[in-house]
Amino acid sequence: MRKWMKDNDILVKILSLLVALLLWFYVMDSQDPSTTKPFYGIEVQYTGLSSLNDAGLIITEGNTATVSIRVTGKRSDMIGFTSTNMKATVDVGSITVPGEYERNYVVSLPNRLTYTQITQKVVFTVDRVTTKSVPLQVTLQGEPAEGYVQGTYELSPEAVVVEGPEQILAQIDHADVVYDLTGASASVNTVLDYTLVNEVGEP
Repeated sequence: MRKWMKDNDILVKILSLLVALLLWFYVMDSQDPSTTKPFYGIEVQYTGLSSLNDAGLIITEGNTATVSIRVTGKRSDMIGFTSTNMKATVDVGSITVPGEYERNYVVSLPNRLTYTQITQKVVFTVDRVTTKSVPLQVTLQGEPAEGYVQGTYELSPEAVVVEGPEQILAQIDHADVVYDLTGASASVNTVLDYTLVNEVGEP
């Protein structure tokens, strides 16, 4: 065996191959070095929303959260690479109660690229979805035509049922309906829009 290896210069060929590989890696590394670039404002996408909704919950703050990272890779892989080539996700499927949460996020990148976090965690608020019956209140503006006076009015329905985050619904006092009487000379049936307002009349 040794004689065969000596006669065929096997050791020399193996050493030559190793040297060639080392030279190739050296050339590749020097000609295509690693580089790092920061990316800001990467929009967070929440996963597990169906489970969150099944629990009667909704994200009320932080649903447009963004994160920032540093991406590292070979210069050839970084050419033309933009934030549109990546996705940051947060899983909310395990949340079952309202509150403010901090969650880790995961960024999906093309092969051979890695990232480090600039933004450490994603902060968002979860609230319970509920319904509320809100009474309607009419605000009359203007004066009827000369010789006419304002009569009585009826509302149908007298209240509206709204659905949304519990904390927001708690701020609603009533639904404001505005009707302009200016120049009115007959009774009318009409459909009016309403605005949900708080105790001081702010929308």
